[in-house]
Amino acid sequence: MANEFSFKVFNMETFRWSFGILFSRLVRLPSMDGKVALVPWADMLNHSCEVETFLDYDKSSQGVVFTTDRAYQPGEQVFISYGKKSNGELLLSYGFVPKEGTNPSDSVELPLSLKKSDKCYKEKLEALKKHGLSAKCCSARSKTAVRVGATAGLRALGGEAFDKILQSVRELLKSRSTLKSEANGVKILDGSQEGSYEWSCLRCFNGGAGANWRNPRGFSGVTINYLLGNLGMTYQDTVGIVDLGGGSVQMAYAISKNAASRAPSLPVGQDNYVNEMYLKGSKYYLYVHRYPPF
Repeated sequence: MANEFSFKVFNMETFRWSFGILFSRLVRLPSMDGKVALVPWADMLNHSCEVETFLDYDKSSQGVVFTTDRAYQPGEQVFISYGKKSNGELLLSYGFVPKEGTNPSDSVELPLSLKKSDKCYKEKLEALKKHGLSAKCCSARSKTAVRVGATAGLRALGGEAFDKILQSVRELLKSRSTLKSEANGVKILDGSQEGSYEWSCLRCFNGGAGANWRNPRGFSGVTINYLLGNLGMTYQDTVGIVDLGGGSVQMAYAISKNAASRAPSLPVGQDNYVNEMYLKGSKYYLYVHRYPPF
């Protein structure tokens, strides 16, 4: 057995060579749910941050194909995208770094931790908990899909126009954003959803830091909700909201479980009288009503 796995063949040098060959020619195929394939000629294509072209599987030819972003001249270097990666990822994976300032996906990870040996450990832990964090909190940004909800103005537009607007937002998130997105993540909110989201966001103004916050430029509660973490109280401690929007008016407030159980049922397709929301470990029953445009 030792002769079959000789160190002359299986050593660190040959391992690095094998890994480099595999990594430079292993390609994920989007149309096949991210399955991988070895494509020997893929290494002839170099990465550029300015293109959005990828290798993929073509069912008609039953092969891996590459469609260029533009017409190239004979002898001109052809570029492809290795994906939205930071300069650090590109350096570690492929051994190069794009020219400074040319990578819109560049980022820096800052690991933060809280040690029990810290003399202010108790106070810092309380501060973290106040804002909905913990001593072992990990960022879920890369795994959390962004959702965009259009409100009354777009609902009133109707027709093909709002479909085109929603599609343009989906394409923008896919091509220009580093945030994770899903096909159904961009849609029009119904009145019940709009009222519920406004209630949970505006809730942060009740007490704590939110009570002393002033809004000179008219930013909504959405802007600071993630900073203030003021949910988790009983429904009696929350406040109701009335939103006077440009195209509709919503009213929402939390009620007891007993009151929610007595709410009448509505036909499928109509907004519910009461919505359930789980926020900061607490379950809320929200009465939401959208008034017709006036």
